[in-house]
Amino acid sequence: MQRRAVVLTLLAALIFGSIASLAIYRFLQQKEQEIERARGEVVDVVVAAADLPPGTSLAPEQLRTVMWPMNSLPQGAANNPALVQGRLTVRDMVAGEPILEAKLAPKDVTTGVMTFMIPPGKRAITVGVDQVSGVSGFILPSSYVDVIVTTQPLTGPRISKTVLQNMRVLAVGEIIDQKDGKPAPVPTVTLAVTPDEAERLAMASSEGRLQLVLRKFGDQEEVQTRGITVDRLLLPQGTASAPQKKVTAGRPLPARVETPAPPPPPTHTVEVIRAGKGAVEKEKETFIQNQEGTWRKK
Repeated sequence: MQRRAVVLTLLAALIFGSIASLAIYRFLQQKEQEIERARGEVVDVVVAAADLPPGTSLAPEQLRTVMWPMNSLPQGAANNPALVQGRLTVRDMVAGEPILEAKLAPKDVTTGVMTFMIPPGKRAITVGVDQVSGVSGFILPSSYVDVIVTTQPLTGPRISKTVLQNMRVLAVGEIIDQKDGKPAPVPTVTLAVTPDEAERLAMASSEGRLQLVLRKFGDQEEVQTRGITVDRLLLPQGTASAPQKKVTAGRPLPARVETPAPPPPPTHTVEVIRAGKGAVEKEKETFIQNQEGTWRKK
């Protein structure tokens, strides 16, 4: 009896083991088929091997190839590094980012990448600066600045006024990329402007001295200012300038009319006699009439 029970137990273990092995085999076979299907849906894509600034001529060591899902393949991606070697970048790229045709200059362009960096509808204009007006070299490509001009109008006092705000810096001197975040004093700054802004900037640079004001990253608020003259500059901070009174030329000022002073209130003097011990005292007291008609001692 015990022998029969042992045989039945072994037989049951064998049956259940076979079933489990078959299930595991089918599961692994299904996963292998899924992997094979997935392998058929990926392609090679060329990506940047390091961060690339605009104007970079792509070299082999700056490129690498990765597997990319075909259903999310970016438009214009390259599948062979040889297709993009030597091309110029016109946009910033980060490591691992696909090398797209839209971020490269045309194949026959090897210099003059600036023309491809200008945003749509904008122009590039260069203005002269020095170490002070250029914020001591801390203005770098992709910064945003305001432009202040100090000038002497034909009529009116000398004035400093913000004429342009939130202007993007395309380049400083011949530098179109920030180098390790270090200050880069240069004699010129190139800005991206609209045609109207280009005219204002050209006039401002010819009529006065320009000063660039570096904006905080992400701050795009525009503030309307009145400008500042020497007269308002010398007033205490926060004090509004007093309005000037206009006087018509050729007309004398009207004579000042003196208002007579009101008459003094009526008074009354009373002699007071006080009898003391062994003597009589006389004293005069003056009373003044109030507006209500009553009298009070003066």
